[in-house]
Amino acid sequence: MKIFKYLSLALVALVSASCEKHEITYNAETIASDCAMVQLHYLVPQSTGTAKNIYKIELDGTTLVNNSAAMMSVYGYTPGVTKYYTVKAGSVSLKLYQSSDMNLVYENTITGLQAGKKYQVVVHDFASAPVAIESTYTLKEFAEENVTENTAEYHYINFYNFMYEDLGVPYTGKLQYLCQYTMDWETGEKSEWLPVGTPVAFGESTGWIKLPVIKQTYNHKGTARVDYRIVDENGNDLEVINSKGTAYAAYSDYWTAFVGLHNHHFLKGFRSNKESVASVTQVKVHAQS
Repeated sequence: MKIFKYLSLALVALVSASCEKHEITYNAETIASDCAMVQLHYLVPQSTGTAKNIYKIELDGTTLVNNSAAMMSVYGYTPGVTKYYTVKAGSVSLKLYQSSDMNLVYENTITGLQAGKKYQVVVHDFASAPVAIESTYTLKEFAEENVTENTAEYHYINFYNFMYEDLGVPYTGKLQYLCQYTMDWETGEKSEWLPVGTPVAFGESTGWIKLPVIKQTYNHKGTARVDYRIVDENGNDLEVINSKGTAYAAYSDYWTAFVGLHNHHFLKGFRSNKESVASVTQVKVHAQS
């Protein structure tokens, strides 16, 4: 008993001494009140390849590189999941350098940035100004309405229309994003096709839209397949050319939804040019646990 008593006293003393000598700190800085937060998206429609990747970025006079590796591939983004660059509110300069030769291919200005807001900044054409779309949300408000006796039951999608018809020609007209989920996993019963927000024109987004996720396993973090399609203003399926450039087919795709998470869905590429067939790229706001 004495051994355990003395050992316990020694551990208490050790822990106390450790707490007294070491202050717990967090490697983070408070964002200045006059700053905005931006993610950069490289959505210029083109075929992919190392020579077309972005190797250097100059954002508001700050040089961003990645140890001789690419900062963004075609249809990629930076700085990464849940991460943003902080910049002064208002207008900031943006330069993009392509390939390891660091060829300047883009120089323009991001405008309209408000302090304290988060933006998806999209470069969709080397000769056009970038589009900054505000995408701020608070975790608290979404978490409170998402809590049920069956854990979470929803996920959130923000759909962006950056599809081109052909080289240098943005798609005209608005597009409606639609989703369909499984209502009953035992019977396989599907929901009706649900609108994800309202129709959006080129360079617009739906904003955050709350959508159901019916989990396959009770008391589980929750995943489910969700199918997607797109229709035009007349309710007709959006048809895109195939990779051979020989025929058109109705656009369709699916993604795995995770309850409580948020995802950007970017429609990009060409509708009528096989060099880069239109498709949706998903960008997670929260990393998977």
